[in-house]
Amino acid sequence: MSTPHRQLTSTAAPASVHAARDGLDVEAGLRASAADDDDAGRAAAQDADVRVRSRRAVTGSGSDDADLESVERRGAGRPGAWAGAGEQMAAAESQGAVKRPARVDWELMPLEGVGPLCFGMPIGAVAAVLLGMAELRRFQADPSFREVLGVEFGTGPAEPAVYAYFGDGLLFCVAVDAVRGPQVTLWGRELTACAPADLERFFLHAHDCGVLDVRYGPRGNPGANGLGLVVRVQEAAGNAVTRPVMVDRAWADRCTDDWEGAIPECEWVGRQWMYPGQAEHWPPPGYAPNWHDWQPPF
Repeated sequence: MSTPHRQLTSTAAPASVHAARDGLDVEAGLRASAADDDDAGRAAAQDADVRVRSRRAVTGSGSDDADLESVERRGAGRPGAWAGAGEQMAAAESQGAVKRPARVDWELMPLEGVGPLCFGMPIGAVAAVLLGMAELRRFQADPSFREVLGVEFGTGPAEPAVYAYFGDGLLFCVAVDAVRGPQVTLWGRELTACAPADLERFFLHAHDCGVLDVRYGPRGNPGANGLGLVVRVQEAAGNAVTRPVMVDRAWADRCTDDWEGAIPECEWVGRQWMYPGQAEHWPPPGYAPNWHDWQPPF
């Protein structure tokens, strides 16, 4: 499936973003958006009315009434739920209870690759550029598409850091472990092992500024199809922290859609973004997906 990626456009933005557009590019606009977020966006995001408007904007003008109601219902409670988690995470870090391991820094090049990895690489080339890591295992990544191969790379036995996914032997998707994986940055903004509430505020502020087109999948995971990026969560030291998942240009269309997108099923299993009335984990208790003989590898 090969489709043109979504254009990143704007309707209204603070002065810093307008200035970036006048003489620079979208990357500069997002850096400016991050600065605005640090100065004013966080305070605004704490206001309930602003949060509701943000969630309504995320649905887009093409959403039908049922979709709009669904996303609003999810968004209405998510910031409050994650705010507590973010505060706990910050408190734990300040007390040394949650220690961030030394990480290598990887820059996300949307739709092209991340760090030393370029989409389209064969398995051997991927292994060669992951310095300090070794292949730990291979597994079937999806119950419906047996040809999708997952390869786990780590810094030591039982220490996974990067998950690489291959179709026809070529790299098309990368996920970074929140505990031991590289620190992925998107134009200067960290994506790995962040408090979900903080990263969500950043994305929604960038959305409101017209820099990103943020979408939520059916299970509530945020991302940007135009960047080939989805942000998942993962358990770490008793907290939920962010885990970036990235795909190449050919598979970016609807990548946030966990039912119809290209990201393998194994990446949607486990801890979920929290919103009212939904289970914290997928599959929820008592639900048996039609996976036949397939079992999630992690």
